[in-house]
Amino acid sequence: MPGRCEVDRRAKKLLSREKIVRKLSLSIGDWRYTLEADGAGNVTTGRAKAVRGIVLKTEQLPLAAWIGRLARDLSSEAATSEQARIALERLLT
Repeated sequence: MPGRCEVDRRAKKLLSREKIVRKLSLSIGDWRYTLEADGAGNVTTGRAKAVRGIVLKTEQLPLAAWIGRLARDLSSEAATSEQARIALERLLT
């Protein structure tokens, strides 16, 4: 989903040209979903509710709950946005 997703990549090793994804952030409505890897196989997921740029609520979620809530919000967004619907359709096929 262009314009709504940010990907943070870092060098795999010092002075390496190979990059790995460290953090993903996705904005859907008032929610900002984040997924962060520490490089040792551990993943931290969470979401934050922001209204007019002010974060009102932040919560850490288990990965399964994070995926479920993200899927629910993507589905809701797809119902109202043609661009989101096409991106979700492409992701699922």
